[in-house]
Amino acid sequence: MFDVVIADDEPYILNGLEKKLPWNEFDMRIAGKAANGLECLETVRRVKPDLVITDIRMPGLTGLELIERLLGYEDRPIVVFMSGYAEFEYARRAIELGALSYLLKPIGQKELRNTMQRARAEAERRRTRLNDRRAREENSIIEFISSLPPGIDRKVVLDRIGMKGRQERFVLLVADRAPGSDGAALLLPESAECVHLPSGEKTSLFVVCHSERDEAQLTKAAVRLCSERNISIGASLSSSSPVDFPLLLRQARAAYHSRFVTDRNEFTRYSLDQGRVLSELLSDFERLFSLGDEARLRRLAEQLPELCRSVRPAADEILAFVNAVLTSVNRVLFAQGRPERAQVLLGDVDQMVGSFTSMEAVTSFLCEQLDGLFDARRSGAAAGDPPADLVGAVKQHVQNNLDSELNADTIASRFGVEKSVLVTRFRSETDTPLGEFIRGARMDHACFLLQHTRLSIQEVSQMCGYDDYFYFARLFRNSQGMSASEYRRMQSKPHAD
Repeated sequence: MFDVVIADDEPYILNGLEKKLPWNEFDMRIAGKAANGLECLETVRRVKPDLVITDIRMPGLTGLELIERLLGYEDRPIVVFMSGYAEFEYARRAIELGALSYLLKPIGQKELRNTMQRARAEAERRRTRLNDRRAREENSIIEFISSLPPGIDRKVVLDRIGMKGRQERFVLLVADRAPGSDGAALLLPESAECVHLPSGEKTSLFVVCHSERDEAQLTKAAVRLCSERNISIGASLSSSSPVDFPLLLRQARAAYHSRFVTDRNEFTRYSLDQGRVLSELLSDFERLFSLGDEARLRRLAEQLPELCRSVRPAADEILAFVNAVLTSVNRVLFAQGRPERAQVLLGDVDQMVGSFTSMEAVTSFLCEQLDGLFDARRSGAAAGDPPADLVGAVKQHVQNNLDSELNADTIASRFGVEKSVLVTRFRSETDTPLGEFIRGARMDHACFLLQHTRLSIQEVSQMCGYDDYFYFARLFRNSQGMSASEYRRMQSKPHAD
């Protein structure tokens, strides 16, 4: 909707003009009326209209003097002049000052409608240019905030975003762009200062400077706004320095995307504890992945949505988990000579949320990647050529199948090469016999399991590919110079500083 101010010192003309057109047909509304030039100038300053229709001869200020005063306005309105005098000098000066049109009284209906159509088209062009310019400025500020150089001066940062920064704490908020979700709607404490930056079609960024005693009130206002407007707001931790803005921005975005986990709109403050929620799950995944335990890996992935709803990790932690899984899968695919099946890692939280509609979709994606990987492993490479990096692929195959039968025959069959070729190439490129490499890998894995799990020694033996416990025990002693039990006891003792 475009706002219009009309001005004329003749009341019957002023009222008649207001009633002469169905203004809503032009997406316009009369936002103010004035009976003289000074009153019109004050109304324009207060209303900030898109269009001014004014008589050219009025007391106080003439229409020409009015438009001269408006020349200094950055977003000055479109001006249409009315006059009962067909004087060329008036019309020439009006055009020089940028008036859209010069209408002679009495104004006909058709002429007025044609002029308003032109005015609306010009108003739309101006609004588009203004929005584009503001978006460029706001995006430039957000880019500035997100990548501050180390050691930048506090005053430089505050001046760039237009903030005085008189209070001691800063917090960043990312919120849905919805009616009533602007800075004023937050009902900030009087002592707080807020800069509002639309950061895209869907979200806005608020930089808030506040005192420590205002923190509870700020949180309460944000919670209430989320409830009233059914929007999501994510808040960073607070900091005493604007130099921390890049970190605070990442925290606010991660907190905002908590809706991705909870499936509801609400206020969420970032927590450092959230950054550790999935670390244990990731450790379990990496251990199972190294063991090649397909069934338990799938069960672990399927538990992810419910676990996230229970502990509510930040979205950036979920992103890190997904990328860690993809990295593990990609490493094996490259070793198998199948780089075309590798997945590109997700760049940021926004990309993750844009790619997946829910945590269930994330789980489905991860399971698909794991299924594809294990299907490829089961199918072998008998039908195709061996990978270019045969030795690298063999090493990765050994690491992924330590609990399975591993020898020169099975590996040669797996990669579709002659046993003699495999053995010769492996020793030539590594200076280590294949059998010795397999035993070393199994002993390293046994040490890891003894140190980091509570599995029995017999279970460790089986997970390292040895069904004969006594044979495993003899190999372990020969390798480490002590029994498996002694090794576990030694590793469990606290180390002296």
